[in-house]
Amino acid sequence: CRAGLCFDPNQEMKDCTRFGQCLDFISILRGDKKSNHELHKETGLDSLTDETICALSEERIVPDFCIHSIYLSTPNMVKEFALVNKHINANFQIHISETKKEVSECKTKYGCSPVEYFNNLGIFDSNVLAAHCVNVSDSDLDILKNKHVSIVHNPVSNKFLDSGHAPIYEALKKGINICIGTDGCASNDNLDMFKEMTFAWMYANEHCPKGCSVSASDILDMGTINGGKAIRRKCGSIEVGYKADLIALDFTYSEEDIALDVIQKANPKNVKYTFANGKLLYRENNFLTLNE
Repeated sequence: CRAGLCFDPNQEMKDCTRFGQCLDFISILRGDKKSNHELHKETGLDSLTDETICALSEERIVPDFCIHSIYLSTPNMVKEFALVNKHINANFQIHISETKKEVSECKTKYGCSPVEYFNNLGIFDSNVLAAHCVNVSDSDLDILKNKHVSIVHNPVSNKFLDSGHAPIYEALKKGINICIGTDGCASNDNLDMFKEMTFAWMYANEHCPKGCSVSASDILDMGTINGGKAIRRKCGSIEVGYKADLIALDFTYSEEDIALDVIQKANPKNVKYTFANGKLLYRENNFLTLNE
């Protein structure tokens, strides 16, 4: 992504540099347009390797749209992005309702929640990945469900920043697609998906209604196949027609609940093989396509 940012509510998008860069970023990486000097400096689009170009053509790397958040954008930008993406049909990434302050300020300024705000401006007419969704109401969850928005749950970052706990059990009950992210090193200090699944399982069950629980299998789905659904890529499951995106783990587990053992016991050191699209990239501590 090239994150969309705008701070002037009166600025037209034709005059917003960052909006233009977001459009260029998508167009260049899709092969529809040649790159420009300004974008070269900040993104390195002038030095794409043959491997990267191949990965783009095979859709192993996919450029997405992104508006960082309600507080780093304007209604004009949101509406323009929504209109443009009806034609481009890219995935759309956004941070929503991460903190109580964000929700409170949105209600004061616009008279609605962040989920309602983005829905009213048309963003949810795209395929949206909504990061966080910590401070969402039941009616917010209904909107996300009806608009087929995927929640990207970031449990470690949420704990690290004391943002709160996303209502994972309630979202699952409504049938919302939930996947797992890290929110990046700036708010996490780590990119460990095993750790994220562990924390997601602990927090979800800590905050479940009495007598209810979220299964380890549900959490493992969030870390695998649900992410594939979110980005509209057939991966995360070992079956005919899916991408051969696989890791092989070597660790001690029981036969009773392998999903629970993966979540409770496995870590990155247990990964012995990594395949992407059927290509072996990593084998027993050796990177086969990268110069360390």
